[in-house]
Formats: sequence, structure tokens, C-alpha cells
Amino acid sequence: MNSSRFGLHKQDLIDVLEKHVFNSGGLVIATDTTQAQTANDVYYFIGGKLYALAASDMASLVGTVNNSGTTLDMINVFVFTVNAAGTVATTMGTEAAALEDVVFPDTPADEVVIGFVIIDLATGAGTGDFVGGTTDLDDGTVVPSAVYINATAPMRFSTATESEAVDSD
Repeated sequence: MNSSRFGLHKQDLIDVLEKHVFNSGGLVIATDTTQAQTANDVYYFIGGKLYALAASDMASLVGTVNNSGTTLDMINVFVFTVNAAGTVATTMGTEAAALEDVVFPDTPADEVVIGFVIIDLATGAGTGDFVGGTTDLDDGTVVPSAVYINATAPMRFSTATESEAVDSD
């Protein structure tokens, strides 16, 4: 998966070290099976302060991963973040036909990545589109498997090009 520019700019490294989670949220499917949730409280660090987010549902998944019409067998990610106020957001990446070509959404400067879910309609794909907030994450017909990845190390994503990211120092 591309678009991560970790370490290409001094400020990126500072940002990553100043904004991170300390433990796995234990992302799983929620009671409302169109959503994900954290099974564990999440402790995270932003701007020199420690915060806690109680185990809870993540913000709704919004967007479509295509597997019908003229666009077939796509893969995409939904990234879960939280800010200092405890507001959780979910942002969809840009789909691709291969996992390594999926583009992660930019991580807002004031948010920490909790983790992400991969919706893979290309490998052992079901039928039809995955529609965030509508399709159940455990729907064996549409999405035979959703993969939950927990952020256990500082991470952030940016779609800036390498030439934009490299520090001129």
C-alpha cells in the first residue's frame, strides 16, 4: 500500500512521535455489523498529553468499494482516527485492484490513527459492491473477509509526493 511518507521529512518524524497510540484497540466487528468497534480502551498521546478513549463503536464507514458494474474486484481501507477531544473519525482510502496500490487517506495533523479495516473484494471475492454503513462487515456473500489492523506504533498517512515531502535542509 502506498502513500506513507514516514521519515522523509523531519517534521513528519516529530509529528509521528508526538501523536500515537500506546495499545491496541482490539478492532472487531461491532454489534451493528455494518460498523467496527474497539474491544479495548485506547490510550493515546497528542501534543504532550495522554488521553483515553473508552472501548466503543468507530465512526460509520462511508463510501463504496467496487465489485460490480465496470469496476470489479477492488480493495480499499477505512482508517479510524481520534483527536484530543475524543472525537472518532473514519476515512476511506482510494481503492485499487491490488493491495499494494491502495492509497491511504491523509491523516489530519491533530488526529491519531487507531487502526484500519481492509475490505478486499479481489481475493476470494464475493459478489456486489461493499457499501460502507449498509453492507455488513461479516456478509459472506459480498465481503468474505474483512481484515482489522490495529495501530500499535506511531503511523500517519499522507498523499504528498516524495518531492513535496523531502526537507530542503
